[in-house]
Amino acid sequence: MEITKNNMQSLLNMIPSIPHEIQVKFTKNYGRLLDLMRVTVNKSALSALGQYRNPDLRIFELPHLDTCPNIEEYESLLKMKIPKLDLVYHHSNLDVSERKLLNLLKLKPKSSDRVECREHKELKRKFLEKCLNELIQQQDWDDFMPLYALTIYGLLLFPYLVDVIDLAAMEVFYKFEKLGANPVSAILAETFLSMQEWRQTT
Repeated sequence: MEITKNNMQSLLNMIPSIPHEIQVKFTKNYGRLLDLMRVTVNKSALSALGQYRNPDLRIFELPHLDTCPNIEEYESLLKMKIPKLDLVYHHSNLDVSERKLLNLLKLKPKSSDRVECREHKELKRKFLEKCLNELIQQQDWDDFMPLYALTIYGLLLFPYLVDVIDLAAMEVFYKFEKLGANPVSAILAETFLSMQEWRQTT
């Protein structure tokens, strides 16, 4: 399977328009998402690492070393502010309604701003970026920050389709934003699932 990813350049281009104090606040609230967008993905290195993946044991079997990413390492990497350390994200059949998600982000998408996917309607990247640019023009940073974070969640941390924000990504973000649920376990699980899918198709 070819390694693909969403192009983050349009979101990176927004950063110079965000005041420094807002960037600091964003990082405090959401962790190192701005830094993660700047990471260059080395497809050759990922492909080489994938060859050493043992899907049964869920580890990388390297010469003289077996290793596996863990929650503590991901928390350190992401530096997310976790309000309640004892509340871990748990998926339960998308029990967060779309209405709650859209109300949280103050969005009113038209049908043309959505994509029919599985049993749900996902949000198009183009729609979210339009909303983000409007919020930048209005300098409405309180509404901008969660929407910007969600867009990064959907495109970078939980990429299901190219240029589409999946409802599952929105659910993880909602539970982090509203309930203080630790999303790191979900992000780590996404890594394992991606590697598993890659191994099954090569």
